[in-house]
Amino acid sequence: MSFLPSWAAALAVLVLCVPPAAAAAPADRPLAGIVSRARIGAPIDDNARVALTGNRHPDAIPRYDVGPAGDGVRLERMILSLKADADQTAALEAHLAATRDPASPAYRQWITPQEFESHFGAAPKDIDAISGWLTAHGFAIDELPAGGRAIVFSGTVAQVREAFHTQMHRYRVNGRNHLANSSDPQIPRALAAVVGGIVSLHDFFSQPQHVRQALGAEYTSGSTHYLAPADFSTIYDLQPLAARSINGSGRSIAVVGRSNVVLSDIQQFRSAFGLPANLPQVIVNGTDPGLVSGDEGESDLDVEWSGAVAPAATVLLVTSKSTGSTDGVTLSAQYAVSHNVADVISVSYGLCEATMGASAVTYYSSLWQQAASQGMTVVVSSGDAGAAGCDTPSSSSATRGRGVNGLCTSPYSTCVGGTEFADTANPSLYWSSANGTGQGSALSYIPEVVWNESGANGGSGLWASGGGASIDFAKPSWQSAPGVPADGKRDVPDVSLNAATHDGYLVYSSDNSTETRTLYIYGGTSAAAPSFAGIVALTNQQTGYRQGNAAPRLYALASHQAGGGPSYFHNITSGNNSVPGVTGFAASSSTPYYNRATGLGSVDANVLVSHWTDLLPATTTSLTASPNPGSSGQTVTFTATVSGTSPTGTVQFADNGSNLGAAVTLASGVASLSTAALAAGSHSITATYSGDPNNLASTS
Repeated sequence: MSFLPSWAAALAVLVLCVPPAAAAAPADRPLAGIVSRARIGAPIDDNARVALTGNRHPDAIPRYDVGPAGDGVRLERMILSLKADADQTAALEAHLAATRDPASPAYRQWITPQEFESHFGAAPKDIDAISGWLTAHGFAIDELPAGGRAIVFSGTVAQVREAFHTQMHRYRVNGRNHLANSSDPQIPRALAAVVGGIVSLHDFFSQPQHVRQALGAEYTSGSTHYLAPADFSTIYDLQPLAARSINGSGRSIAVVGRSNVVLSDIQQFRSAFGLPANLPQVIVNGTDPGLVSGDEGESDLDVEWSGAVAPAATVLLVTSKSTGSTDGVTLSAQYAVSHNVADVISVSYGLCEATMGASAVTYYSSLWQQAASQGMTVVVSSGDAGAAGCDTPSSSSATRGRGVNGLCTSPYSTCVGGTEFADTANPSLYWSSANGTGQGSALSYIPEVVWNESGANGGSGLWASGGGASIDFAKPSWQSAPGVPADGKRDVPDVSLNAATHDGYLVYSSDNSTETRTLYIYGGTSAAAPSFAGIVALTNQQTGYRQGNAAPRLYALASHQAGGGPSYFHNITSGNNSVPGVTGFAASSSTPYYNRATGLGSVDANVLVSHWTDLLPATTTSLTASPNPGSSGQTVTFTATVSGTSPTGTVQFADNGSNLGAAVTLASGVASLSTAALAAGSHSITATYSGDPNNLASTS
């Protein structure tokens, strides 16, 4: 027997088995001994109060005030966020670091929402006390989401005023009517050790990060080209993965939205572009929002393109109706995490980090932190207003300075920006004049620049890749690669894919006003995010396990590439995300690996997925046969033993390069296959371990 590390062999692996999403917590994990403890010790006195600072929207000011809201106005499904104590915070950080450390017993040992709650959530006694205080003020408790970090409750404007000592007013901002609290809410001082804030007491909601145009029937016309799934597959190198049946099978993606969809739209999309029939599952959280103009198209885009990149994956649309005080996107994100619904979460909405308020920023980061502990990878679009993330992309000029999308600045999410194909000088070099299989016409990878179709770059509005530095989060230790600025801040985006309407994404969607199905082209980082979520699903299938927070691995691989490793990323060295009114950030050939407009660049999906485990400690795969075959048809049992730290995944046995049945799941590091199918002659039997494709054991 000999060990033959071989990328050719690694590329022949078919990973079929999915390990459990979470396992019981063994005693030797870093979280052992960490238990939620009650922190509300004093009596709850409504006369001794503290303000929840940073819980008023900056546009809820007298300048825009048009009067108080009526006392009877209902405020449904408000979210009271609950915070961890110092011991829980430190233990959770240690645990998440351990899940990324191959030398730790907690490596890739994901926990359930219930386990998260018992270790890192508020104590049941405290939740009961806070719930009792809310009901005493007339509120109804709607839900206690698994995780112990929130209470969902409903009531009236009058009850909010009486309990939280804040007035609800109507405001008119930029021609739109809004409802918001006029001052920071207050709570009894006794609750301050546990209550983080009210996530939202207003309807300044997140916005979908896309731009849409109608399209005729031709996908390639003159110098204009659009992306069908086959084009994306060619440009971003998915075809070798598909040839190995790495297509998302057995993996899942949850799309977060606030509109339902017409399933026949998705069916038409998959049929028109030659994708297998694999319709999404729709999870309606609470009241069905129905078809919401603008948001329906966003849900169509996200569902269609996450499924286009990973066509065999299970795609779930989690949708919630927005209320007078709570964004449906927030409710959907909360449901997806607290119910642990999928391996990957895709979010294509954005909110200015500076205007979200302290409680909302903290709540989203806490939610993505819980997702990471459960092994879920959270992928969020970086925004469509370039460096002016607090302005509306359709504005003619930015007025609020630099800003970023607060839904993606958390160090527990992967933020996806936008690129643009540099194909206008010689389109025939990259595009065929006719469509081929699956309506594709792209011929190869197309060089990319920073996406910028704003008025500062010959376009209109502020349409460009969102990016910049967070004002709330420090730079995580893992955000280190050539080009990453030493600014002490969490910088976004992390990675990018095409987001331009030039060569935009083809999407089937029903026009809500006419109820007719139309083929549109979409641009924006809300197209890039679900597409990257699909690539993560392919990675999960290749490795056989969830990834948790994917961003640390991306930066490690980028540093490896800079040191001579494989080309996982297409470096973006030209362009910027400056827009009218704001100077942004430029890509440069002098610092080719990271910039605050496109992050680490776009990806070569085949290289990224196939080499995802490059930096993991090598495992050893040994192979034995018992008994040694003496005649044709004799039953032989092949046993592969995988060493390493708690190896999980599958082993594929092959005879002279042809698979011997399906991949076999490891049990305590061992996989066995019995076969009587060996004919007389010479046989080269191989065993390839999915968790570390560098390692191949063989025997003859």
